[in-house]
Amino acid sequence: QEHGQQAFLQRASEQSDLRRYKDDVLPGTPSQGTTRLLVRQLLKCARAAVQKLIFSRQWILMFDLRDSLSVSVREFKRLVPPKHHSWADPHVILRHGFYYIFFEEFTRSTKGHISLIVMDEAGNCSEPERVLERPYHLSYPFVFEWHGDYYLIPETRAEKRIEVYRS
Repeated sequence: QEHGQQAFLQRASEQSDLRRYKDDVLPGTPSQGTTRLLVRQLLKCARAAVQKLIFSRQWILMFDLRDSLSVSVREFKRLVPPKHHSWADPHVILRHGFYYIFFEEFTRSTKGHISLIVMDEAGNCSEPERVLERPYHLSYPFVFEWHGDYYLIPETRAEKRIEVYRS
């Protein structure tokens, strides 16, 4: 600020590829580059709006219970949530031959909460069960055992605090 805009631009162009984009991003008289950038951005927004109307983005969970982990995602089995729901950020605990899969569940219109699916060693799963819901967003469930009890720490960044729940 002390040295002015030209000094800043000169230093920035020496340290980066700003020269390539100069016509597209710097204010001033509209140029062909500015027009191209604007049209590109408008097309990108229009495409995103159309895709949102046509396609429903849904996150799923995938697993592979074989001893040797597959290198191909196609070989993984899928756990697919109900329509308009998404499942993400799983944390798995193996206990007494059962996999306890804690994960974030959400829809477009709801904040994330923590749900649980119990799976046996053959891959048979229970129905998802909501285990923790708060008036704010919860995600990334971290589960651990300490002195014989299980604890869950969800991500609660928006609340600017760390919460610990005992099972």
